[in-house]
Amino acid sequence: VHQANARLNSKRLQLVRTIAMAERFDEFDEFFMVWQNDFRGRKYVVSSFLTPQGPDYSKALLRFARGVPLTEDGMYWLAVHGANCFGQDKVSFDDRNIWVYMNDEAIKACATDPYENTWWTEADDPWMFLAFCFEWAGAELGKPSHLPVSLDGSNNGLQHLSAIQRDLTGGESTNLVPHDVPADIYQNVADAVIKVLESRKAHDRMAQQWLDFGVTRKTTKRPVMVVPYGGRIYSTRQYIEDYIVDRIEAGVHNPWGHDLFEPSHYLADIVWQCISEVIVSARTVMDWLQEISSKISAENLPVIWETPTKFLVHQMYPETRSRRITTHIDNSLVKPQVREQNFGKSDRRRAVNGASPNFIHSLDSAAMTMTINRCFDAGIEDFAMVHDSYGVHASNVPTLFKLTRLAFWYMYEHNEVLEQFRNFALEVLDDVPEPPEKGDLDLSQVKDSKYFFA
Repeated sequence: VHQANARLNSKRLQLVRTIAMAERFDEFDEFFMVWQNDFRGRKYVVSSFLTPQGPDYSKALLRFARGVPLTEDGMYWLAVHGANCFGQDKVSFDDRNIWVYMNDEAIKACATDPYENTWWTEADDPWMFLAFCFEWAGAELGKPSHLPVSLDGSNNGLQHLSAIQRDLTGGESTNLVPHDVPADIYQNVADAVIKVLESRKAHDRMAQQWLDFGVTRKTTKRPVMVVPYGGRIYSTRQYIEDYIVDRIEAGVHNPWGHDLFEPSHYLADIVWQCISEVIVSARTVMDWLQEISSKISAENLPVIWETPTKFLVHQMYPETRSRRITTHIDNSLVKPQVREQNFGKSDRRRAVNGASPNFIHSLDSAAMTMTINRCFDAGIEDFAMVHDSYGVHASNVPTLFKLTRLAFWYMYEHNEVLEQFRNFALEVLDDVPEPPEKGDLDLSQVKDSKYFFA
């Protein structure tokens, strides 16, 4: 409870500062965000709090200054966006549209009086859904659209790893190939976990307790999501404990009492095993990147590579050590510890742990850059971007939809990213292993995959 209250306090501060920023800029007809690249090429808004990369309520406060008339296609994608915000995003696009029109009266009622009609609070992203309600009600009156409508990648990190390796299994699980309804890798892993629990329940009390408590895609979502970014079984256990706490707070019976380490550790072993079975090829690439990074950092050198957009990445984690300082503050003897960085030596552990996530982040930033450039050439000038979530006006979504897939395919069709990484490593190492063998995924299928970014 103490930890929950501490987290809640920081969230309250963030909310108050976001509202203060919104009030400060409310007097302007329009304003612009300043963006910057980090060392991997990932794009971040320089300002804090009121940004398109903030939490649900921050995104919901922002609209494009320029309005664009809603076309028939624009209305379709605006409806898809509304369904996505509510949580109706595991069904086909047409079914999402149908869901919105079936709830048309409720949506407009929320827009008319959101205090009296609180159905919008049940959404996965309630504030963004409420913003959609206002936009939907305005569309009926013929008003131009100002709302950013986003397409999100299906576990974008694994999409990149599957594309690199031409991994058919990973590609099918992350919507690199066409499906009638979106594939859901989180549910795939959850189904595999349930299958293991079912096989154990006759002789294992904990397995039955977990089946009764409930294993869903939410159980496995965060552990699977962070695998391309260096997630380990330790973080998996913590995510599962967080899931248990959320379920308990929602009113689900807790059979384990206050000590949640044992049940979370028990399921973490199973989840990790199932992830390893579903995501085989991705781990091969990650291990290869870590092996090379370990050799380079052992020479006290930075790990360097170039992305498909020619952005040069320098990964250098200097070795750090603690030093105690003796000083007097306000007539008291104080001995604080400070951490000093030694840029002459590389921290091998951090270099190895950072290799895979930084490499994937550099590739998703390259894919975003290529997509933005193509969209700009096609006449789109307003963007709300969050790494693997691309937002434009509703009527511009059909163009974004096409060019996102074309840019991703083009990037991997014209770049052997692992071979390019290896060539940079050969500049400082005599012996660098060959990249892992590729699978038989036909990546051109991504151009026809409806749910690649959905």
